[in-house]
Amino acid sequence: MPAASAGRLPLATTARTVAAVGASLLTLAILVGGRVPEAVHVMSRFPDKLLHALTYGMLAGCWCVALGERRRALAIAMAVATGLLDEWLQRSIPGRQSDVADLVADVVGATIGAWLALPVVGRLLSRTTRRP
Repeated sequence: MPAASAGRLPLATTARTVAAVGASLLTLAILVGGRVPEAVHVMSRFPDKLLHALTYGMLAGCWCVALGERRRALAIAMAVATGLLDEWLQRSIPGRQSDVADLVADVVGATIGAWLALPVVGRLLSRTTRRP
């Protein structure tokens, strides 16, 4: 092992850790940020279903990288469970409503995100580990 990499975690382990932290922070942002009326109004400038699909795609992608390829279904399920919880919590917030179409966009985004995450991250990791 070269002296420069002594004491460092392997790049794949670091990527998994960063993805787990990212997924946790994104989940927190979804569940807490969605309760702040100002945050909801700022995000309303974007197409709602597209925003749902992108957000839950990123969430499932992060969980997929953190958990590994063999647990892709679990990553999707975790993202969809977050979407279900978010829709359920919205029922008690004035000016917000629970919407099945939002949940459908969450499921579609989560599925696409989980399937795209590993090839993209794998390609990025292989580029950074190649030597000239």
